Parts: sequence; C-alpha cells; structure tokens
Amino acid sequence: MKKVKNDNKGAIIIKVDKKLDTYLKSNFVKQKVARANEILRTAGLPKFEK
Repeated sequence: MKKVKNDNKGAIIIKVDKKLDTYLKSNFVKQKVARANEILRTAGLPKFEK
C-alpha cells in the first residue's frame, strides 16, 4: 500500500498510495475510525508490556 525505504533505523515512508483515499472516503471506514476514537477517548490507550 505504501512504498518504504528500509534502513538501520527502521522503515521510512517515501510515498503513500493515493488509492487509499477511496477507502478513507467511504462511510464504513469513517464509522470504524469514529468508533475507535470514541473507545480511545473513554478507555485510553492500552498499556503495553516493556
């Protein structure tokens, strides 16, 4: 979906695929993003083990 350049520090995004915009404009994705934002707002970020 995106072109990346790998180096010793990790992957660096060089260019994002414009086809992703069609998914972002769909109602299904908007609803999923809104739901995820609501969960993050109420519950906060999960605590990961280090």
